[in-house]
Amino acid sequence: MNKLIDYGSGPVIEGRNPTEKEILEYGNGHCREFAYLFSKKISKFGFKSIVIDIHRFDGNDHSVVEVNVINHKYVFDPTLGVYYKTNINNLINKNKLDIDKVRVGESTASYLYGEDLFFKGVQTYDVYTDVRDYYEIDKITDTLFTSKTNISSELPFEKNQIINNDEDKILEINFQKTISFYRTKLYFSDMMDDIKN
Repeated sequence: MNKLIDYGSGPVIEGRNPTEKEILEYGNGHCREFAYLFSKKISKFGFKSIVIDIHRFDGNDHSVVEVNVINHKYVFDPTLGVYYKTNINNLINKNKLDIDKVRVGESTASYLYGEDLFFKGVQTYDVYTDVRDYYEIDKITDTLFTSKTNISSELPFEKNQIINNDEDKILEINFQKTISFYRTKLYFSDMMDDIKN
């Protein structure tokens, strides 16, 4: 599936997401299009799946697909060409999960979206339970997605923002609740390059 289209910006359709046909004709797309095409394809074979848009505290996003196969859930990443022998909750909430032991396949790209640190920093995620194209959906009766907060995240940030002025750059972090701590460590990362502390 990850060789079906090239990675790119994908077709931009005003007011709605592109359809399966539009994505394939355009020939490229980002992770959301890869996930959508994968979910749409396996639905034709009777597999139940949900598309999940995961959002990290640092603003990086990625889309994956959770598939129910004989009462066991797997997370597929069609953009990278790998899958995980576990569900999305385990990927983002289990601190001791060794991602290298549950990942199957070799990533076709050098992105860090498949690394342990990426999943540990997930703050919220949106779940799309329907893979019908927009013209197949009765918008009055159908609920397309729900948004969830990763309650177990070790990074309970509400907002992070860099304030620019003439002299300094200040990183402001607001927590969702009062937290007592002796020491804190901030990781600054470039998701397209090596992790920078």
